[in-house]
Amino acid sequence: MKTIKIFSTQRIDKKSVIIENNIITPIRCGAIYDKNKSDIQGDNTGDNISEKRNSYCELTTQYWAWKNVEADYYGFCHYRRYFSFNDNRLDADDWSTVCMDFLDQKAIDKLCLDEESIYNKVTNYDVLAYEHVDLKKVGIKSVYEQYKTGPKLYIKDLDCLLEIIGHKYPEFSDAAKEYMNGTTCYLCNMFIMRKDLFKDYCKWLFDILKEFEQKVDMSYYSIEGLRTPGHLGERLFGIYYTYLKKQNKYKTGELQVATFADVSISEELEPVFKNNNIPIVMSSSEYFMPYCGATIKSIVEHSTNENNYDIIILEKGVQDKTKNLIKKIIQAHNNFSIRFVNVSRWFSSYNLLEIRHISVETYFRLIIPELMTKFDKTIYLDGDLIVKTDIAELYNTDLKDYYLGGVVDIVGAGLVNGFDDNAKEYCIQKLRLKNRFMQFNAGVLVINIAELKEAYTSKYMLEFAQKGQFTFQDQDALNILCEGKIKWLDPSWNFFADEVNGYRGYVASFAPKDLYNAYREAGKEPKIFHFAGAEKPWFDPLYEYADEFWGTLKETPFYEIVTHRRIVENGWWIANQAITNGKGNKPQSLIKRVVRKFENRLLPQNTKRRKVIGKIYYKLRGWN
Repeated sequence: MKTIKIFSTQRIDKKSVIIENNIITPIRCGAIYDKNKSDIQGDNTGDNISEKRNSYCELTTQYWAWKNVEADYYGFCHYRRYFSFNDNRLDADDWSTVCMDFLDQKAIDKLCLDEESIYNKVTNYDVLAYEHVDLKKVGIKSVYEQYKTGPKLYIKDLDCLLEIIGHKYPEFSDAAKEYMNGTTCYLCNMFIMRKDLFKDYCKWLFDILKEFEQKVDMSYYSIEGLRTPGHLGERLFGIYYTYLKKQNKYKTGELQVATFADVSISEELEPVFKNNNIPIVMSSSEYFMPYCGATIKSIVEHSTNENNYDIIILEKGVQDKTKNLIKKIIQAHNNFSIRFVNVSRWFSSYNLLEIRHISVETYFRLIIPELMTKFDKTIYLDGDLIVKTDIAELYNTDLKDYYLGGVVDIVGAGLVNGFDDNAKEYCIQKLRLKNRFMQFNAGVLVINIAELKEAYTSKYMLEFAQKGQFTFQDQDALNILCEGKIKWLDPSWNFFADEVNGYRGYVASFAPKDLYNAYREAGKEPKIFHFAGAEKPWFDPLYEYADEFWGTLKETPFYEIVTHRRIVENGWWIANQAITNGKGNKPQSLIKRVVRKFENRLLPQNTKRRKVIGKIYYKLRGWN
């Protein structure tokens, strides 16, 4: 049985998902510079050029394999690029790339990266190349032109390379001209070759690159320019492959290649602190992070030295510079930790409903039970609230026999208690709760992880939310799934900081009197102010309770950012245009608020003329 070794080049500065079997072997590129211990083979043992990583790129691993490994076939791929051994053609872009989101078992199966499939394919060929790119499809005239227009590269280097080939290996001149003048291009130094051809290729390749280095001074090149030998290596493979095909005695073929957007490892979360660890989970987009900063600052301001606060922020695309600003908020506090967890891979296969001012990040809380299996319970907080007491008090809520603890959604209770017949009907027909008034707002929760994960998997909850297409998204889904297992918390833990005389305040007044009175009592001394509606305090500093937000925000690195947004966006705000949060949502404008005041005077609530005018308005807007 023939031996096949396909080496997947790994970066030393990034942990990635590893594919490893008897054929695919991960190898660290530039391992001589790796200061961390690793079980992955490095390219710095035996005869090697590991120190050339910054210029030769993945060719250092190719050199190492040539000098130190014996096999019948040699192949090379990258930590985020793998061949497809699927006999069926996969959808690809104009660069012949199969674009995939995550390197997981589903992707591995789709690419048929099992030993049997690889063996059956490879042993039928002498050489397998990365499927060529037709440069005409991307508007490039030739392989030579592609290099010439490459940023931070110099065409004189390619000319020098071609001169070396003409001088030392004239038998390759015709193949070099044909390849350079053509539009068939091979990329990424990825291929699989029979042993004798591979050893001949490496001898030829590294001899040419050695002479190139002797002829060209790269001391003034940019970081990308220093990678010139690696770039030239790609062109050398194209020339060599063209030469082999012209011989008409080798069986050659091409394989599709998949590139993965995310190859990061999903690490199981563990408590940061050994004692008195208070886990607090939040979720945020890049745009919303400054407002989360105010929430985090309020937690810090009301913390005690007796506890340790383990803040976990679920995200999918927050920039590193923004993360660093968030971490500045806690840098003077040894009893605080902040971690960011990219949860993109959890949501790649779901089509979850997004509405109004609520984006997909709201669903992140549904994966908490499986993401935090090493925790018994956790607090979940939205990023649009201000904490006014030690959050550890909330964490210490006894949740025995409950899935979670939450506060009654007072606006929701008002909606279904006479304010909106459609909402009432939705609650009865869709949610089917035993008590339609007892729905919690999911912005402040204490979650019994141990209990909830026994009842439902995250996959089940996400599929339930997706299938349900609920008006209030995951909040409705959780209310249904957790009914009968909810511990009702004092309203002061999630006080809706809406203007009492505003729209949402008016809706809340429809709630059953006991619930409403408890809500108003909580407003005398809230433990958490929650700006749960679309009318956020950062849009209008005169908004009721906005001082709680701005007073905290100005103690964070985000004060100038939010102030700048308000100045820039104010014109759009007044003109009642979209102030986007990355999703095109519209907060209520000042004009709308002024109009609403006149509307309430001319068309009082629950009057016949208001209902008639309302029906006409919605008809004109095209709403049902």
